[in-house]
Amino acid sequence: VVAQDGLTAQQAIRWLRAHTEPSAARELELGSLHLALGELPQAEADFAVAAELAPDSPAVAHALATLCLERHQREEAEVHFRRALTLDATHWPAMNDLGLLLLTQGRTAEAVRILRRAVSQQPGEAASHLNLALALLAAGARVAARHHARAALSLAGDSELAAQAGDLVRQIG
Repeated sequence: VVAQDGLTAQQAIRWLRAHTEPSAARELELGSLHLALGELPQAEADFAVAAELAPDSPAVAHALATLCLERHQREEAEVHFRRALTLDATHWPAMNDLGLLLLTQGRTAEAVRILRRAVSQQPGEAASHLNLALALLAAGARVAARHHARAALSLAGDSELAAQAGDLVRQIG
């Protein structure tokens, strides 16, 4: 939410640097703010420090994957998402985002498998249900896709996600 307003994000960055000790969590937060602002070189620098401080953190691997996606480096992003899952097989954000990446690459069967795991890991997460619905629809499983699109709609906490889920429910019929 802070990153949606550039001025507020810059103030948060300055405050974090001035009032908190260096840590992997702080560097991830700083990198995420820079990423949201489109400041990719600074985000990369922050994530690199986080990786030095916590080389076995799935959250750091996920952040590096997200940075790669912003740079349109899909293969590198996949490597980082998979590393996150190697470090923690239950890391839901990496499962969800890897599944979506695989879906955009047309690797539907893999996407369905990973997104099913994501839904199983976080059954109350609307985004995973929506992504799984999209993957299932691409795989030709309309009934299962409808089920997960409806689940996404019922779980959606924000209007944008609810609108996407609603559109998908209507599209599927």
